[in-house]
Amino acid sequence: MTSADVGRRGGTGMGVAVAGMLLIAATYGMARFGVGLFAPLFGAGYMGLSAVLILWARHAWPGNGGAGTSILFIALASGQAMGSVGFGAAQGFLGPIVLASLAASLCATGGLVPLMGKR
Repeated sequence: MTSADVGRRGGTGMGVAVAGMLLIAATYGMARFGVGLFAPLFGAGYMGLSAVLILWARHAWPGNGGAGTSILFIALASGQAMGSVGFGAAQGFLGPIVLASLAASLCATGGLVPLMGKR
């Protein structure tokens, strides 16, 4: 298999994905089209985050990267579970814009906290 084969296969896969999203939009409307568009983006982001966690574990625990990866994935899964429960409970009395803003601010804070100690 050459890189040209991979490119053709990727192009074919992309064409099938776009055709499927257009079929969803035509059949069910634009709301489902949005789900069809953003669900793969979420999946790609999640896979990227997983790769970063694996590399980070190898860097943080050079002699025991497997155990480090396990710890980080348990932390990721726990955070997802607690976040789902918390946001589900808050959904009853907070609007979607407030919840989305809260989620974005939590993400930004999580990304900025490690930078605070660096000079």
